[in-house]
This record gives sequence, C-alpha cells and structure tokens, in this order.
Amino acid sequence: MAGLMRPLTITAALPPLTWIWANPAPHGNNIVDMLYTNGTYFQVAEQGQIYSSVDLAFWRRHETQVTNALRSACYFGNRFVVTGEEGLILQGTNDFTPLRLGTTDWLEGIAASTNLLVAVGDNAAIYTSANGTQWQRQSVPFTDWLRSVCYGKVNQTGIFVAVGESGRIASSPNGTTWTIRAGNTTQNLNKVAYVVDRFVAVGDAGTVLTSKDAVTWSAISSGATNDLYAVAGNGVYYMVAGSSELRMATAVLTTLVWRDQTSTSAAAPAPQWTYLCAVHDGTDFWAGGRTGMLVQGAKTNILSLDHVWTPISNSPRYWLWDVTRAGNLYAAVGDHGTILTSGDGATWNWEYVPNTVSNTVFLGLGGHRDELVAVGNNGAILYSTNSIVDVVSTNVASGQTTLATNQVSSLGITWTAITPRPTTSDLQGVCYNQGLWLLAGGSGSILTSTNATNWTVRTTSTTEILSSVAAFPGGYVAVGDMGTILTSPNGTTWTQRATTTTNWLYRVRYLANQLWVVGQNGAIFSSPDGVAWTSRVSGTTKWLNDIALFKNHLVAIGTQGAVLESADGSTWSPLAGISLKSVYGLATSRDQMVLVGVEGVILRAQAAPVQIVAYSRQGSTNLFQFSGYPGKTFSLQQTADLKTWNTGAALEVLDNTGLFLHLQVSTNGLIHEFYRPTP
Repeated sequence: MAGLMRPLTITAALPPLTWIWANPAPHGNNIVDMLYTNGTYFQVAEQGQIYSSVDLAFWRRHETQVTNALRSACYFGNRFVVTGEEGLILQGTNDFTPLRLGTTDWLEGIAASTNLLVAVGDNAAIYTSANGTQWQRQSVPFTDWLRSVCYGKVNQTGIFVAVGESGRIASSPNGTTWTIRAGNTTQNLNKVAYVVDRFVAVGDAGTVLTSKDAVTWSAISSGATNDLYAVAGNGVYYMVAGSSELRMATAVLTTLVWRDQTSTSAAAPAPQWTYLCAVHDGTDFWAGGRTGMLVQGAKTNILSLDHVWTPISNSPRYWLWDVTRAGNLYAAVGDHGTILTSGDGATWNWEYVPNTVSNTVFLGLGGHRDELVAVGNNGAILYSTNSIVDVVSTNVASGQTTLATNQVSSLGITWTAITPRPTTSDLQGVCYNQGLWLLAGGSGSILTSTNATNWTVRTTSTTEILSSVAAFPGGYVAVGDMGTILTSPNGTTWTQRATTTTNWLYRVRYLANQLWVVGQNGAIFSSPDGVAWTSRVSGTTKWLNDIALFKNHLVAIGTQGAVLESADGSTWSPLAGISLKSVYGLATSRDQMVLVGVEGVILRAQAAPVQIVAYSRQGSTNLFQFSGYPGKTFSLQQTADLKTWNTGAALEVLDNTGLFLHLQVSTNGLIHEFYRPTP
C-alpha cells in the first residue's frame, strides 16, 4: 500500500510560528495565579505563558523560553519569581530567565518574605532561597504533596504556612524547620493566603479554614460545596472561588456572612466558571480562571454584600466545532447557534441566526467564495450567500425583525434556515464540489443538493456516525465512527471500504494529491484513491480532529492542544503552542492558520514576519510604517555597525488593515543607522 503514496514536495522546515490569541480577549490561557503589585497586574498560565498589564486593556505576553506549566508567582527583590512543572523557576520583570532545580516534582506554590523565598510542591517538596538563584531542599516531617504556601505575621513575627493534600498544614518561622499543624480535615487544601491579620486556607468540597496564629485552625461554612482554589480579602470582605463557586463574606457582629456571587438573584452576578486565582488590588476584587476568564468585583452599595461583577471582555465562549475559509472570509460555528465571521482571523463578529436555530449545536460548515452551509444537531441546515447585501441587522433577541421567520441578516450576510428539515439526524460533514453539495451525519446519513436548498437523502450501508466528507478527483469520501470509510464516484451511490481500525475517523481532507484522514487515538491514514489506505504513525494518542496544508507541510490538530506537522506525511513532529486547549477545526491561508475549539478558543499561528514598508526622517524623528497580521507583536532593533543590535520597546500591529505607524526620536546623533523588526 505504501508504494501508492505520492510524496509531498519536501521543503525547508516549517517557518517559525507566532501564536496569537484571537478569542477570547485578551487571551485564553488558564490563569492559574495572579498578583497585583506596584500598579501592575501579573498573570501566570499554562505552556509557559506570562502576561502583565498596567491598565487592564493591553496585556503584554512575556518571553519565558519554556512551555512548562506555570503554577504560582510572588514578588521578590523588585522582580517576579514564578514556579512550575518539573522544578522550574522563572525570574524577571520583562523577559524571564528559566532555572531548573533538577527535580521532576512540580512546584505548586511560592511565597516570599523580605529576604527569603519558599517554594513547595510534589512529594512534600520545600525549597528555600535567599536570592532566587541558589535553592536548597529542606527536610520535613511528612510526605504529603503540597499545593500552596504563603507568608504572614503572628504578633509581628513572620511565618510561612504551607498546605496540601489530605488536609496537610505545616508552618515555619524560617523556611527550614517545619511543624505539622492540625487542620481537622482530610480534604485536599489547594490554596492558603494571609489576609490582613489571619491565614485563610481553601480546598476540596468547599473547605474553608482560618487561623490567626497558624497553629489553631477553625472550619468556616461558606455555603460552597464544590472545590475551591482561590482566596483573597481586604479585612472587610473575604472572597473564595473555585469550580462554579465565587462567594463573598463580611463580618457582622464578628460572624462571617457569606453570599453566592454567581446567584441569579444578584444584581450583576459573576459568571458560572472555574476560578483558579483571586486578588484584591486595593479597590476591587479580581477572579481569574479557566480559558482566560477574568472578572472584576466592584463595590457600589456599601449596604449590600453583593459586588458588581464584570468580565473584562465580552468574548464569545461557546464551544466551536468547525472553521472554514471561503474566499476572503473566515467562518466558525459552535454551540448555542453560534456563528462567527472574520475577514482577517483577528477580529470576529457574532452573526445573528434565525430564532428556529438559536439553540442549535452547529457541528460543521463549508462552502466556497459565494456560498456557505452550516449544519448541526437534529438535521439543522443554514444557508448563506456569503456576499454583501444592503440590509440592516435586526434585534433578534427582542423579536423586532422585518425579515422572514427563517431568515436573519447580520454584517451583510443573510442566513436562511432550511425547512422542513430533510432529516432529524445530527449533521456534521459539509462538502462542496463543482455545483454539488454533500452533507454527512448520524446514522450513516448522506444528503446531496445542487442549490443548498433542496436536499436528497442518499442510501448508505452503515448506521455509524459520519463526521466528515470530502471531494477528490475520483469522487467523494465520507468517514466516521468505528473506522468507517465510504466512497462514491458521484455522491449518489456509496461503497463501504475495508479498514484496519475501529477508531473514530473524525475528518477527511484532500491535500497534496492525497486523501488524508485523522481521528481517535492519533489515527492518521492516507490514500491516493479512497480504496487503499495506509496507516501513518503520528506519535500521539490524542484525538486528532482536523488536518490542513500550510507552507507545503501537513498540519494536524486535536485535543489538549495537539499540533503536529509533517513534511512528507510519514514522519510527524509536535509543534510547540501556547495553549493546551482542545481544538476541533483548522483553516489556513497563505501565511496564517486559524484554530477553533473549546470555550470559544480561536488561535492564530502566523508564519509571516513584520516588514518595514515605508520610512522617513525629519530632523531627529524617525517615522516607520510596518506591515503585518493584526495581533502580531514585535520589537524594532537598531544598529550603527550591523554587529551590535539594540532592541527597543515591544510593539503590536493592532489595526485590522495590518498597517502600523511608529514614531521614534533618535537621541544618539548618528547619521547612519540600520533598523529591523524582530519577533
């Protein structure tokens, strides 16, 4: 079978990729810890990602040189110190320098006094350092894994408190000698913080413990029953947060009174979400969590316990199942009738859809320059002309529409729901080829149409779910669960083909003169004709959900942030990304890949550098015009001798046109200077 393989045109290695978040804003990494110090908000996240902001509008992504999971952060000696996976320590203020302690233990928590750092983690690991560079592991009288540490004061004397699994609590005045304390719980403790005059620890099953001396701990009932991961306070209000939990307390006659801040009875409730960290900035409370969620809690009524909770962005967060590029338009679909469109992959618009499909889970879409079709559960089909028309968007939510019941327009794109539905089976695969539309879905469903309006149900020999369909020079191929592969010369009659797998074959594409299939357990198959299939070794067991051609390389994407690339289809290598979020759809243009997935994730991977397209100088002022994809970050370097390059401030292309103007005052008085933009 392998002899039938037509190799790809082997090119140089795939160019370095720049990963940029398009949705949610400002990023979609899990915020696992957050600080506020000296006017700066500081976040650490998965995949070695660090972000900071001074205005909560622009967030800078910092260079860390690592892709390890980051777990905790503190401020020490005018710099941030971060801990992470497998003994990782990072230090810095702008770019961060990695230090590895030579252990496989994850360092889950870090705290600092004025002259000592303490990091804690797996296997009762406790490390101390006076400078952040030399670290010493300490011996402790327990073996429980630790998850958090903080520094506070008891009677003006400093003390470290560490917490961890099975209710473990230990304290130390110097980071070296540790004493076990009774917390009277067997629940895992996930976070401990010092709030004004007391220690507060939170853990699984809504556990909240407090202590003023780090010795005697008391349980408090906050009303939470789910796992808690975060705590913050200012001495007047206390906040705990976790899995679909965010609760506030205040003292009334020395008794803490708690209220659920996600309750729909609140005036402005916090979203139901998984919150992983919390901080008070001196004015407001902040809770950060999964997929970049960051909410602000502001006090507007001194008589009310409730805070007004506002996410810092209104980004769509419904799961997205597919994305396509038709002409110059990107389109993505997902849960709750979600359809998003974009001209550049950076800025996305939420499309209105007919009321009849507003709760539909759209699983797939496809089309060409002038037409799009989106499909979903229970046989839902939407058709769009994908062209600009002179219409006014309507307020669908209030029912104020002058359009037909099944037709809604937004941003000049009109979507029409097909009624009656030709099938009640869920539909997912969409294919268009030379005037013929094909859909594939549940119970072996195949539908065809020549106008995207009138559909004919075709007979197949399978009842398995068909999740994808594609055209190739020999006809059509549909793939699905239990290793199912069907072929047809015309879309009407279908033949089932023998396969060597029972894995769900999730997606099929025709790329570089071959049919390519990806799916469950890292499955990759190729075929020149749809009949003879060759299994390829992907090197992963993660579910692969889509495959595309980018810069003459095959790229496959999947669950838990999987991104693989291959120059020939035989040897596959993982690509480093910035997220572990599962992605389900992939669309490419000349210099950009767009990936969509869980909780509204839209990631862009770019292989095009920023270029200087125009330059002028008046006196000591330089004016540069740069060209690059929106969202691209870079720095402008300069030199007088082409040997030593000096790096300027971090810049970002923000305008959707991809153009960026930059003024720079030259203070060195040099007549001849050389400039270059650099990632």
